[in-house]
Amino acid sequence: TPGEQHGLGLLMAECHFALESCVRFVLGTSTPIADIVLAARQLRIDVLALSFSAYASRRDVLENLRQLLDQLPDGTEVWVGGAAASAYSRALPEGVVLMRRPGEVSQQVDAWRQRQTGPV
Repeated sequence: TPGEQHGLGLLMAECHFALESCVRFVLGTSTPIADIVLAARQLRIDVLALSFSAYASRRDVLENLRQLLDQLPDGTEVWVGGAAASAYSRALPEGVVLMRRPGEVSQQVDAWRQRQTGPV
């Protein structure tokens, strides 16, 4: 999101998504909200993964998430991680999935796949 300059969390999450054979599109750090939304629409993404470092303010985290949730296509899930996301976990908007460790990506991907295919 805008102002977020730390990409290590994104790189770690991307590695876990790769291990789960997920198709990934990396927008990098400090990406404007409008660009994120446009990419989500054009690429028809299922999950938007964001990382908020300890340097992100509570206001920025929550405002950016609300803007994204208001503008993303229906059905697009938002998964967040990073120190700021964890610190403000109680205030995260409804529907945002918090991952406290990059290793939780695998569990979330499995759960997402189960929701898409239904019970076997």
